[in-house]
Amino acid sequence: MSPPALPRRGPRGTRCSIDVVAAVEHSRTAPPPRGWRIARVFGVPVQVRGSALVTLTALWLLLHAQLAPGLTWRSWWLAPTVTTLTCAAFLVSVIAHELAHALVARALRLPVTSVSVLHLGGMTQLGREPDDPRDEALVAVAGPLVNLLLAGGLLLAGTAVGTTTLAGGTLIFLAYVNGTLGVFNLLPGHPLDGGALVRSAAWALTGDASGALRLSGLLGQALGAAMVLAGVLGALPGGPVPGDPAWLWVSAVGAFVAVAARMGVLHAGMRLELAGLRARDLSRAVPFHVPGRAMVGTVVAAVTSSQQPGLVLDGYGDVVGTFGPDEAASVPHGSWAHVTVAETMRPVVGVVDADAELVTVLPHFRRTRDSILAVRHEGRPVAILVASDVLAHLDAA
Repeated sequence: MSPPALPRRGPRGTRCSIDVVAAVEHSRTAPPPRGWRIARVFGVPVQVRGSALVTLTALWLLLHAQLAPGLTWRSWWLAPTVTTLTCAAFLVSVIAHELAHALVARALRLPVTSVSVLHLGGMTQLGREPDDPRDEALVAVAGPLVNLLLAGGLLLAGTAVGTTTLAGGTLIFLAYVNGTLGVFNLLPGHPLDGGALVRSAAWALTGDASGALRLSGLLGQALGAAMVLAGVLGALPGGPVPGDPAWLWVSAVGAFVAVAARMGVLHAGMRLELAGLRARDLSRAVPFHVPGRAMVGTVVAAVTSSQQPGLVLDGYGDVVGTFGPDEAASVPHGSWAHVTVAETMRPVVGVVDADAELVTVLPHFRRTRDSILAVRHEGRPVAILVASDVLAHLDAA
């Protein structure tokens, strides 16, 4: 398991590496993003990221500006209360959409990591991608279908209560919100659910999952660009429609779709470049293992002789980090007998099997090109996989 011979990196490699790591972050199988856990539904953690609070705040201000003129004269607290309840219902609608994805995925025996509300929508993170186009389509259609069913139920309830009453009007507005969520997510382009349906159809027809994702990503980029243009034109006073700053919301959503779609295209490219490769193919063999409680002085000779990092094990024999020339050099000679290896090691971000497909390993690296994974073979840690080596392979491809 010797490290591959890698070319020197140039400016092109640096740019590509940043894009590749960003694409990994946007993968549906990426590690769950950090956020506040607000619930656990059917065993699925539901969390809200800080970026979602920005979106909800903007929505609250927009709704309050529309409701206040008609409600403030009745009572000063009515407009903020109705606005807050409406925003909460919107949040519930997004969560219901994502939980539908999660529950269908579980029914298809796909592991679900979490449901997150972020940016301008939500994300259901799976432990792995669907195995076939049918599963992809079933998971994708579940979210919009729930929103459309909610829209129908809320519309019936609002009509029954009375469209001229405050409660009835609020229910009908929420029906409109859910209907919009359902229809919008069916638009054909990654990362929307309609894009997943396009991908599943193309995958079924061609048998090429990566090519299908690339097609969906290109459609998503075109859709996002069209939304940005429509939003800007709608906001201009001299545009084709009366100028309304609310149209800038369309531009913001379009920009999000376009960026995420580009990440989808990059991810498809990665899948093609890494197809057939296993973790062992780009890993580096380790020359030694050392317990974390060992003093630096007892390891310096092994580091000096190999000039390669070794694996650091905890008291249970599990890999917790690496220790090499850089770590040894960071400890003053006079402290070698007093500083443990565990105090100066580089932590690993995880442990993977040598036979694991490389494309499924990438999400462990997250956003840093210096991340290191331990690689095990037949239960024993035998090598390390460094993010920079994988990125260098992609750049050279």
